[in-house]
Amino acid sequence: MFETVAKTTERGFSRPVLVILVITILLAHIAIQGINISRPFYATSDDDNTAYGLGAYNLARFGFLDLKFGIATRYYDSVQDIKPGSFYTNHPQWFIMPAALSYKVFGISETATRLPSVIFSLLSIIAFYFTIAIVYKDKTIALFSTAAYALFPGFLFYGSSLSEKAFIIFFSNFAILSFFLLQTRKEKYMKAIFITMVFLLGIMGWHAYFAAVGLWLYTLLRKDVLYRKFLLISIPLVSILTFSLNLLHFYILNGAAFLSVFDQFLVRSSRFPLDVWGQQYGSWLISSFTWPAVLVAAGFLVYEIYMSILKRKFSLGLVFFTQPFLVILMFQQWTMHAFGSIYWVQFIALALGFTLSKLINLQPRQLQLVGSILAILLIGLCIRFGYDSFNLYNYKADILKPNDIELLKAVSAQTPKSTNVALGNTTIGFNYRSVLEWYLMRKIKYGYVDDRVTVFLAFSPELGPQYEKLIKEAEKIGYERMGQGSYLWLYQRFPHAPAANQE
Repeated sequence: MFETVAKTTERGFSRPVLVILVITILLAHIAIQGINISRPFYATSDDDNTAYGLGAYNLARFGFLDLKFGIATRYYDSVQDIKPGSFYTNHPQWFIMPAALSYKVFGISETATRLPSVIFSLLSIIAFYFTIAIVYKDKTIALFSTAAYALFPGFLFYGSSLSEKAFIIFFSNFAILSFFLLQTRKEKYMKAIFITMVFLLGIMGWHAYFAAVGLWLYTLLRKDVLYRKFLLISIPLVSILTFSLNLLHFYILNGAAFLSVFDQFLVRSSRFPLDVWGQQYGSWLISSFTWPAVLVAAGFLVYEIYMSILKRKFSLGLVFFTQPFLVILMFQQWTMHAFGSIYWVQFIALALGFTLSKLINLQPRQLQLVGSILAILLIGLCIRFGYDSFNLYNYKADILKPNDIELLKAVSAQTPKSTNVALGNTTIGFNYRSVLEWYLMRKIKYGYVDDRVTVFLAFSPELGPQYEKLIKEAEKIGYERMGQGSYLWLYQRFPHAPAANQE
Protein backbone atom coordinates (compact mmCIF):
# COMPACT_ATOMS: atom_id res chain seq x y z
CA MET A 1 0.00 0.00 0.00
CA PHE A 2 2.98 2.30 0.33
CA GLU A 3 4.23 2.36 -3.22
CA THR A 4 6.03 5.58 -4.06
CA VAL A 5 4.26 7.96 -6.36
CA ALA A 6 7.09 8.13 -8.88
CA LYS A 7 9.73 5.68 -9.99
CA THR A 8 13.29 6.26 -8.83
CA THR A 9 16.68 4.73 -9.42
CA GLU A 10 17.62 4.89 -5.76
CA ARG A 11 21.30 4.89 -4.95
CA GLY A 12 21.74 2.09 -2.47
CA PHE A 13 23.26 2.42 0.97
CA SER A 14 24.60 -0.42 3.01
CA ARG A 15 23.18 -0.59 6.52
CA PRO A 16 26.40 0.64 8.21
CA VAL A 17 26.62 3.63 5.84
CA LEU A 18 22.95 4.41 6.39
CA VAL A 19 23.37 4.32 10.16
CA ILE A 20 26.42 6.59 9.95
CA LEU A 21 24.55 9.12 7.79
CA VAL A 22 21.54 9.24 10.11
CA ILE A 23 23.78 9.60 13.17
CA THR A 24 25.67 12.40 11.40
CA ILE A 25 22.40 14.27 10.86
CA LEU A 26 21.45 13.83 14.51
CA LEU A 27 24.90 14.94 15.69
CA ALA A 28 24.72 18.03 13.47
CA HIS A 29 21.36 18.89 15.02
CA ILE A 30 22.72 18.35 18.54
CA ALA A 31 25.83 20.44 17.82
CA ILE A 32 23.80 23.39 16.56
CA GLN A 33 21.38 23.15 19.47
CA GLY A 34 24.35 23.09 21.82
CA ILE A 35 25.38 26.54 20.63
CA ASN A 36 22.32 28.17 22.13
CA ILE A 37 20.96 25.79 24.74
CA SER A 38 22.30 28.03 27.52
CA ARG A 39 21.65 31.34 25.74
CA PRO A 40 19.86 33.91 27.94
CA PHE A 41 16.19 34.53 27.18
CA TYR A 42 16.34 37.67 25.07
CA ALA A 43 15.35 36.41 21.59
CA THR A 44 11.94 36.51 19.96
CA SER A 45 9.37 34.27 21.69
CA ASP A 46 11.74 33.66 24.62
CA ASP A 47 9.00 35.01 26.86
CA ASP A 48 7.41 31.58 26.31
CA ASN A 49 10.48 30.03 27.90
CA THR A 50 10.19 32.25 30.95
CA ALA A 51 6.40 32.06 31.34
CA TYR A 52 6.25 28.29 31.00
CA GLY A 53 9.54 28.07 32.88
CA LEU A 54 7.86 29.75 35.85
CA GLY A 55 5.02 27.25 35.50
CA ALA A 56 7.52 24.39 35.58
CA TYR A 57 9.35 25.97 38.52
CA ASN A 58 6.14 26.23 40.53
CA LEU A 59 5.41 22.56 39.88
CA ALA A 60 8.94 21.59 40.88
CA ARG A 61 8.79 23.68 44.07
CA PHE A 62 5.25 23.10 45.28
CA GLY A 63 4.52 19.64 43.90
CA PHE A 64 2.56 18.24 40.98
CA LEU A 65 -0.36 17.10 43.13
CA ASP A 66 -0.60 20.33 45.11
CA LEU A 67 -0.85 22.28 41.87
CA LYS A 68 -3.10 19.64 40.26
CA PHE A 69 -0.67 19.41 37.32
CA GLY A 70 -1.51 22.98 36.35
CA ILE A 71 0.54 25.79 34.83
CA ALA A 72 0.82 28.96 36.94
CA THR A 73 2.92 31.35 34.85
CA ARG A 74 3.82 33.83 37.60
CA TYR A 75 6.30 33.72 40.44
CA TYR A 76 4.60 32.82 43.74
CA ASP A 77 6.06 32.94 47.23
CA SER A 78 3.97 30.03 48.46
CA VAL A 79 1.50 27.47 47.17
CA GLN A 80 -1.26 29.23 49.14
CA ASP A 81 -0.89 32.23 46.83
CA ILE A 82 -1.96 30.16 43.82
CA LYS A 83 -5.74 30.41 43.87
CA PRO A 84 -8.33 29.03 41.44
CA GLY A 85 -8.24 31.38 38.49
CA SER A 86 -4.45 31.78 38.73
CA PHE A 87 -3.68 29.00 36.27
CA TYR A 88 -2.91 29.62 32.63
CA THR A 89 -5.50 27.55 30.80
CA ASN A 90 -5.18 28.80 27.23
CA HIS A 91 -3.46 25.51 26.40
CA PRO A 92 -3.57 21.94 27.70
CA GLN A 93 -1.16 21.65 30.61
CA TRP A 94 0.78 18.44 30.18
CA PHE A 95 3.63 19.57 27.93
CA ILE A 96 5.10 21.43 30.90
CA MET A 97 5.76 18.28 32.96
CA PRO A 98 9.15 17.34 31.41
CA ALA A 99 10.50 20.82 32.18
CA ALA A 100 9.30 20.57 35.78
CA LEU A 101 11.17 17.28 36.12
CA SER A 102 14.22 18.88 34.50
CA TYR A 103 14.14 21.67 37.11
CA LYS A 104 13.85 19.12 39.89
CA VAL A 105 16.92 17.27 38.66
CA PHE A 106 19.15 20.09 37.38
CA GLY A 107 17.78 23.22 39.05
CA ILE A 108 16.43 26.26 37.24
CA SER A 109 18.51 27.53 34.34
CA GLU A 110 18.23 28.31 30.65
CA THR A 111 19.71 24.91 29.82
CA ALA A 112 17.32 23.01 32.09
CA THR A 113 14.42 24.93 30.53
CA ARG A 114 15.34 24.00 26.97
CA LEU A 115 16.67 20.49 27.57
CA PRO A 116 13.33 18.57 27.48
CA SER A 117 12.27 20.25 24.22
CA VAL A 118 15.67 19.50 22.68
CA ILE A 119 15.40 15.83 23.64
CA PHE A 120 11.84 15.47 22.35
CA SER A 121 12.75 17.27 19.11
CA LEU A 122 15.72 14.95 18.60
CA LEU A 123 13.47 11.93 19.02
CA SER A 124 10.94 13.45 16.62
CA ILE A 125 13.66 13.56 13.94
CA ILE A 126 14.17 9.81 14.35
CA ALA A 127 10.42 9.15 14.11
CA PHE A 128 10.22 11.32 11.00
CA TYR A 129 13.05 9.40 9.33
CA PHE A 130 11.44 6.02 9.93
CA THR A 131 8.06 7.26 8.72
CA ILE A 132 9.52 8.42 5.39
CA ALA A 133 11.59 5.25 5.06
CA ILE A 134 8.56 3.00 5.67
CA VAL A 135 6.18 4.83 3.35
CA TYR A 136 8.51 5.69 0.46
CA LYS A 137 10.91 2.75 0.75
CA ASP A 138 13.57 5.13 -0.53
CA LYS A 139 16.61 5.78 1.64
CA THR A 140 17.65 8.82 -0.37
CA ILE A 141 14.31 10.56 0.16
CA ALA A 142 14.38 9.62 3.83
CA LEU A 143 17.91 10.97 4.35
CA PHE A 144 17.42 14.24 2.48
CA SER A 145 14.06 14.85 4.18
CA THR A 146 15.47 14.10 7.61
CA ALA A 147 18.46 16.37 7.09
CA ALA A 148 16.16 19.22 6.05
CA TYR A 149 13.84 18.57 9.00
CA ALA A 150 16.71 18.54 11.50
CA LEU A 151 18.42 21.67 10.17
CA PHE A 152 15.59 24.04 9.29
CA PRO A 153 16.22 27.25 11.30
CA GLY A 154 12.64 27.49 12.54
CA PHE A 155 12.70 23.96 13.89
CA LEU A 156 16.12 24.47 15.47
CA PHE A 157 14.78 27.50 17.32
CA TYR A 158 11.29 26.39 18.31
CA GLY A 159 12.37 22.80 18.75
CA SER A 160 14.45 24.00 21.68
CA SER A 161 11.83 26.34 23.16
CA LEU A 162 9.65 25.42 26.11
CA SER A 163 6.19 25.54 24.58
CA GLU A 164 3.52 23.14 23.42
CA LYS A 165 4.75 23.24 19.82
CA ALA A 166 7.83 21.03 20.23
CA PHE A 167 5.76 18.39 22.01
CA ILE A 168 2.89 18.51 19.52
CA ILE A 169 5.38 17.91 16.69
CA PHE A 170 6.99 15.07 18.64
CA PHE A 171 3.73 13.24 19.33
CA SER A 172 2.32 13.91 15.86
CA ASN A 173 5.41 12.28 14.35
CA PHE A 174 5.13 9.28 16.65
CA ALA A 175 1.38 9.00 16.06
CA ILE A 176 1.97 9.00 12.30
CA LEU A 177 4.83 6.51 12.63
CA SER A 178 2.75 4.17 14.79
CA PHE A 179 -0.09 4.46 12.24
CA PHE A 180 2.12 3.18 9.43
CA LEU A 181 3.73 0.55 11.64
CA LEU A 182 0.20 -0.67 12.34
CA GLN A 183 -0.17 -1.15 8.58
CA THR A 184 2.96 -3.28 8.33
CA ARG A 185 2.85 -5.29 11.57
CA LYS A 186 0.01 -7.53 12.62
CA GLU A 187 0.83 -7.55 16.35
CA LYS A 188 -2.16 -6.56 18.47
CA TYR A 189 -0.05 -4.30 20.67
CA MET A 190 0.43 -1.93 17.71
CA LYS A 191 -3.19 -0.84 18.05
CA ALA A 192 -2.58 -0.01 21.71
CA ILE A 193 0.59 1.92 20.84
CA PHE A 194 -1.21 3.93 18.18
CA ILE A 195 -4.13 4.80 20.47
CA THR A 196 -1.67 5.78 23.20
CA MET A 197 0.14 8.12 20.80
CA VAL A 198 -3.12 9.74 19.68
CA PHE A 199 -4.15 10.16 23.32
CA LEU A 200 -0.83 11.76 24.33
CA LEU A 201 -0.96 13.93 21.23
CA GLY A 202 -4.39 15.22 22.25
CA ILE A 203 -3.29 16.39 25.71
CA MET A 204 -0.32 18.38 24.39
CA GLY A 205 -2.14 21.22 22.66
CA TRP A 206 -5.13 22.25 20.59
CA HIS A 207 -3.28 22.14 17.27
CA ALA A 208 -2.53 18.47 17.87
CA TYR A 209 -6.05 17.50 16.82
CA PHE A 210 -5.35 18.59 13.25
CA ALA A 211 -2.58 15.99 12.97
CA ALA A 212 -5.15 13.38 14.00
CA VAL A 213 -7.51 14.75 11.34
CA GLY A 214 -4.81 14.12 8.72
CA LEU A 215 -4.58 10.45 9.70
CA TRP A 216 -8.35 10.13 9.78
CA LEU A 217 -8.63 11.58 6.26
CA TYR A 218 -5.91 9.20 5.07
CA THR A 219 -7.94 6.30 6.44
CA LEU A 220 -11.23 7.58 5.05
CA LEU A 221 -9.96 8.26 1.55
CA ARG A 222 -7.98 5.05 1.05
CA LYS A 223 -9.58 1.64 0.78
CA ASP A 224 -6.31 -0.24 1.32
CA VAL A 225 -5.81 0.82 4.96
CA LEU A 226 -5.73 -2.08 7.41
CA TYR A 227 -8.04 -1.91 10.44
CA ARG A 228 -9.93 0.82 8.61
CA LYS A 229 -13.14 0.63 10.65
CA PHE A 230 -11.19 0.58 13.91
CA LEU A 231 -9.21 3.66 12.88
CA LEU A 232 -12.20 5.61 11.57
CA ILE A 233 -13.94 5.16 14.91
CA SER A 234 -11.03 5.27 17.37
CA ILE A 235 -9.26 8.41 16.11
CA PRO A 236 -12.25 10.76 16.62
CA LEU A 237 -13.30 9.02 19.86
CA VAL A 238 -9.86 9.39 21.44
CA SER A 239 -9.67 12.99 20.23
CA ILE A 240 -13.06 13.81 21.77
CA LEU A 241 -11.97 12.11 25.00
CA THR A 242 -8.76 14.13 25.29
CA PHE A 243 -10.56 17.36 24.41
CA SER A 244 -13.07 16.69 27.19
CA LEU A 245 -10.32 15.77 29.66
CA ASN A 246 -8.50 19.01 28.88
CA LEU A 247 -11.62 21.05 29.62
CA LEU A 248 -12.25 19.05 32.81
CA HIS A 249 -8.68 19.74 33.90
CA PHE A 250 -9.22 23.45 33.27
CA TYR A 251 -12.36 23.36 35.43
CA ILE A 252 -10.49 21.60 38.25
CA LEU A 253 -7.80 24.28 38.09
CA ASN A 254 -9.80 27.46 37.62
CA GLY A 255 -13.43 26.64 38.35
CA ALA A 256 -15.94 28.48 36.19
CA ALA A 257 -13.17 30.84 35.06
CA PHE A 258 -12.01 28.05 32.72
CA LEU A 259 -14.66 29.29 30.28
CA SER A 260 -12.24 32.08 29.35
CA VAL A 261 -10.61 29.53 27.05
CA PHE A 262 -13.48 30.10 24.63
CA ASP A 263 -12.79 33.84 24.67
CA GLN A 264 -9.19 33.03 23.81
CA PHE A 265 -10.41 30.86 20.94
CA LEU A 266 -12.28 33.86 19.52
CA VAL A 267 -9.14 35.96 19.78
CA ARG A 268 -6.87 33.34 18.21
CA SER A 269 -9.34 32.66 15.40
CA SER A 270 -9.97 36.31 14.53
CA ARG A 271 -9.49 37.20 10.88
CA PHE A 272 -7.21 39.69 9.14
CA PRO A 273 -7.24 41.15 5.64
CA LEU A 274 -5.59 38.59 3.40
CA ASP A 275 -2.79 40.92 2.30
CA VAL A 276 -1.92 41.86 5.89
CA TRP A 277 -1.95 38.25 7.03
CA GLY A 278 -0.10 36.98 3.96
CA GLN A 279 2.75 39.46 4.29
CA GLN A 280 3.31 38.70 7.97
CA TYR A 281 2.81 34.94 7.69
CA GLY A 282 4.90 34.65 4.56
CA SER A 283 7.76 36.52 6.18
CA TRP A 284 7.96 34.11 9.13
CA LEU A 285 7.38 31.07 6.89
CA ILE A 286 10.40 32.01 4.78
CA SER A 287 12.44 32.77 7.90
CA SER A 288 11.61 29.36 9.36
CA PHE A 289 12.30 27.28 6.24
CA THR A 290 14.06 29.53 3.66
CA TRP A 291 12.45 30.75 0.47
CA PRO A 292 13.97 28.02 -1.81
CA ALA A 293 12.46 25.30 0.38
CA VAL A 294 9.10 27.07 0.53
CA LEU A 295 9.10 27.44 -3.26
CA VAL A 296 9.87 23.74 -3.66
CA ALA A 297 7.10 22.90 -1.18
CA ALA A 298 4.57 24.91 -3.20
CA GLY A 299 5.42 22.88 -6.29
CA PHE A 300 5.38 19.65 -4.29
CA LEU A 301 1.88 20.46 -3.01
CA VAL A 302 0.59 20.80 -6.57
CA TYR A 303 2.28 17.50 -7.44
CA GLU A 304 0.83 15.72 -4.39
CA ILE A 305 -2.69 16.93 -5.10
CA TYR A 306 -2.41 15.93 -8.77
CA MET A 307 -1.07 12.45 -7.95
CA SER A 308 -3.68 11.92 -5.24
CA ILE A 309 -6.46 12.77 -7.67
CA LEU A 310 -4.89 10.63 -10.39
CA LYS A 311 -4.44 7.61 -8.12
CA ARG A 312 -7.43 8.45 -5.90
CA LYS A 313 -5.28 7.94 -2.83
CA PHE A 314 -4.55 10.34 0.01
CA SER A 315 -0.77 10.55 0.47
CA LEU A 316 1.60 10.98 3.39
CA GLY A 317 2.47 14.42 2.05
CA LEU A 318 -1.17 15.45 2.40
CA VAL A 319 -1.25 14.04 5.95
CA PHE A 320 1.62 16.40 6.78
CA PHE A 321 -0.14 19.22 4.91
CA THR A 322 -3.41 18.87 6.81
CA GLN A 323 -2.22 20.09 10.21
CA PRO A 324 -0.66 23.46 9.27
CA PHE A 325 -3.40 24.12 6.72
CA LEU A 326 -6.15 23.63 9.32
CA VAL A 327 -4.23 25.72 11.85
CA ILE A 328 -4.34 28.59 9.35
CA LEU A 329 -8.06 28.10 8.75
CA MET A 330 -8.97 27.91 12.44
CA PHE A 331 -6.40 30.12 14.18
CA GLN A 332 -5.44 32.84 11.74
CA GLN A 333 -4.54 35.38 14.43
CA TRP A 334 -2.26 32.84 16.14
CA THR A 335 -0.40 32.19 12.89
CA MET A 336 0.64 35.86 12.75
CA HIS A 337 3.19 35.15 15.48
CA ALA A 338 6.80 34.27 14.64
CA PHE A 339 6.09 30.63 15.56
CA GLY A 340 2.86 30.44 13.56
CA SER A 341 4.32 28.47 10.65
CA ILE A 342 6.25 25.84 12.64
CA TYR A 343 3.85 22.97 11.84
CA TRP A 344 4.93 23.07 8.18
CA VAL A 345 8.23 21.45 9.14
CA GLN A 346 7.25 17.89 8.15
CA PHE A 347 5.64 18.84 4.85
CA ILE A 348 8.40 21.18 3.68
CA ALA A 349 11.12 18.74 4.77
CA LEU A 350 9.46 15.94 2.79
CA ALA A 351 9.03 18.25 -0.21
CA LEU A 352 12.69 19.19 -0.19
CA GLY A 353 13.88 15.63 0.39
CA PHE A 354 11.65 14.24 -2.36
CA THR A 355 12.78 16.91 -4.83
CA LEU A 356 16.49 16.46 -4.11
CA SER A 357 16.17 12.70 -4.48
CA LYS A 358 14.46 13.06 -7.85
CA LEU A 359 17.07 15.54 -9.07
CA ILE A 360 20.04 13.27 -8.37
CA ASN A 361 18.19 10.26 -9.82
CA LEU A 362 16.91 11.84 -13.03
CA GLN A 363 16.30 9.52 -15.96
CA PRO A 364 17.81 8.98 -18.46
CA ARG A 365 21.20 8.81 -16.77
CA GLN A 366 22.61 11.52 -19.01
CA LEU A 367 20.49 14.01 -17.06
CA GLN A 368 21.84 12.99 -13.65
CA LEU A 369 24.78 15.40 -13.87
CA VAL A 370 22.38 18.28 -14.53
CA GLY A 371 20.12 17.09 -11.73
CA SER A 372 23.03 16.78 -9.32
CA ILE A 373 24.18 20.33 -10.11
CA LEU A 374 20.65 21.62 -9.50
CA ALA A 375 20.47 19.66 -6.25
CA ILE A 376 23.77 21.14 -5.04
CA LEU A 377 22.56 24.62 -5.98
CA LEU A 378 19.30 24.09 -4.08
CA ILE A 379 21.13 22.79 -1.01
CA GLY A 380 23.55 25.72 -1.17
CA LEU A 381 20.72 28.26 -1.31
CA CYS A 382 18.95 26.63 1.62
CA ILE A 383 22.14 26.65 3.70
CA ARG A 384 22.89 30.26 2.76
CA PHE A 385 19.48 31.63 3.69
CA GLY A 386 19.08 29.18 6.56
CA TYR A 387 22.20 30.62 8.18
CA ASP A 388 20.70 34.12 7.98
CA SER A 389 17.43 32.91 9.48
CA PHE A 390 19.24 31.09 12.29
CA ASN A 391 20.96 34.35 13.24
CA LEU A 392 17.68 36.24 12.91
CA TYR A 393 15.85 33.97 15.35
CA ASN A 394 18.65 33.70 17.89
CA TYR A 395 20.34 37.08 17.82
CA LYS A 396 18.55 39.74 15.76
CA ALA A 397 14.77 39.39 16.28
CA ASP A 398 15.10 40.08 19.98
CA ILE A 399 12.82 41.25 22.78
CA LEU A 400 15.78 42.29 24.95
CA LYS A 401 19.56 42.51 24.59
CA PRO A 402 22.23 40.60 26.52
CA ASN A 403 23.02 43.73 28.55
CA ASP A 404 19.39 43.85 29.71
CA ILE A 405 19.72 40.30 31.03
CA GLU A 406 22.94 41.27 32.82
CA LEU A 407 21.07 44.19 34.37
CA LEU A 408 18.37 41.84 35.67
CA LYS A 409 20.98 39.44 37.05
CA ALA A 410 22.63 42.35 38.88
CA VAL A 411 19.30 43.37 40.44
CA SER A 412 18.69 39.78 41.51
CA ALA A 413 22.14 39.44 43.06
CA GLN A 414 22.32 42.84 44.74
CA THR A 415 18.84 43.27 46.23
CA PRO A 416 17.05 41.17 48.85
CA LYS A 417 14.12 39.07 47.61
CA SER A 418 11.89 41.23 49.81
CA THR A 419 12.67 44.27 47.63
CA ASN A 420 9.59 45.44 45.77
CA VAL A 421 10.22 45.72 42.03
CA ALA A 422 7.97 47.24 39.37
CA LEU A 423 8.07 47.18 35.57
CA GLY A 424 6.80 50.11 33.55
CA ASN A 425 3.95 49.84 31.07
CA THR A 426 4.74 48.72 27.54
CA THR A 427 2.81 48.41 24.31
CA ILE A 428 5.36 45.89 22.96
CA GLY A 429 3.51 42.61 22.57
CA PHE A 430 5.69 40.35 24.69
CA ASN A 431 5.32 38.98 28.21
CA TYR A 432 8.14 40.98 29.79
CA ARG A 433 6.81 40.43 33.28
CA SER A 434 7.54 36.70 33.03
CA VAL A 435 11.10 37.43 31.85
CA LEU A 436 11.72 39.67 34.86
CA GLU A 437 10.13 37.27 37.32
CA TRP A 438 12.13 34.32 35.95
CA TYR A 439 15.45 36.14 36.33
CA LEU A 440 14.64 37.99 39.57
CA MET A 441 12.82 35.04 41.18
CA ARG A 442 10.25 37.30 42.79
CA LYS A 443 6.83 38.67 41.98
CA ILE A 444 6.91 42.09 40.39
CA LYS A 445 4.33 44.81 40.03
CA TYR A 446 3.40 45.78 36.52
CA GLY A 447 2.49 49.15 35.10
CA TYR A 448 2.59 51.28 38.23
CA VAL A 449 4.69 52.32 41.22
CA ASP A 450 3.68 53.13 44.79
CA ASP A 451 5.34 53.92 48.11
CA ARG A 452 6.42 50.30 48.54
CA VAL A 453 8.28 50.05 45.23
CA THR A 454 12.03 50.47 45.64
CA VAL A 455 13.30 49.29 42.26
CA PHE A 456 11.67 50.42 39.03
CA LEU A 457 12.54 49.06 35.59
CA ALA A 458 11.41 51.34 32.79
CA PHE A 459 11.65 50.87 29.06
CA SER A 460 14.20 53.02 27.28
CA PRO A 461 12.87 56.41 26.10
CA GLU A 462 14.42 55.61 22.73
CA LEU A 463 11.57 53.11 22.22
CA GLY A 464 8.92 55.83 22.18
CA PRO A 465 7.70 59.10 23.73
CA GLN A 466 5.36 57.27 26.13
CA TYR A 467 8.37 55.68 27.81
CA GLU A 468 10.18 59.01 28.05
CA LYS A 469 7.12 60.47 29.78
CA LEU A 470 7.00 57.58 32.26
CA ILE A 471 10.68 58.03 33.13
CA LYS A 472 10.22 61.75 33.75
CA GLU A 473 7.32 60.99 36.07
CA ALA A 474 9.45 58.47 37.96
CA GLU A 475 12.31 60.92 38.33
CA LYS A 476 9.90 63.57 39.58
CA ILE A 477 8.83 61.38 42.50
CA GLY A 478 12.33 60.50 43.60
CA TYR A 479 13.66 57.66 41.44
CA GLU A 480 17.32 57.84 40.47
CA ARG A 481 18.80 56.07 37.47
CA MET A 482 21.24 53.39 38.63
CA GLY A 483 21.95 51.60 35.36
CA GLN A 484 20.68 50.90 31.89
CA GLY A 485 20.59 48.29 29.18
CA SER A 486 19.39 48.58 25.62
CA TYR A 487 15.70 48.07 26.40
CA LEU A 488 15.52 48.50 30.18
CA TRP A 489 16.58 51.37 32.42
CA LEU A 490 17.04 50.72 36.13
CA TYR A 491 15.74 53.23 38.67
CA GLN A 492 15.86 53.07 42.45
CA ARG A 493 14.21 55.16 45.14
CA PHE A 494 15.91 55.52 48.48
CA PRO A 495 14.20 55.99 51.87
CA HIS A 496 14.66 59.76 51.85
CA ALA A 497 12.78 60.11 48.56
CA PRO A 498 9.48 62.03 48.59
CA ALA A 499 6.17 60.19 48.62
CA ALA A 500 4.93 58.67 45.41
CA ASN A 501 1.96 61.01 45.16
CA GLN A 502 4.04 64.18 45.43
CA GLU A 503 3.61 66.63 42.59
